[in-house]
Amino acid sequence: MTLSVREKSLVFTYTFTQAENPEKLREMVAKSGAHSTDLQSPETVEHLCAKCDQYAKDWQPAADRLWMR
Repeated sequence: MTLSVREKSLVFTYTFTQAENPEKLREMVAKSGAHSTDLQSPETVEHLCAKCDQYAKDWQPAADRLWMR
């Protein structure tokens, strides 16, 4: 995913950390004013993060157990 912030391009690598914390990605994009620069398949941050919401919810119990070890 490539995002643009004030006429500069920022290459954003979507990692498992962002998939597990879609609310943090939403926050980062909102604060930075970034937007998709993909002309063929533009995607809003909300659309991207919506794909990860259920995954993050399902992963949370396992992450909590591992964190507490």
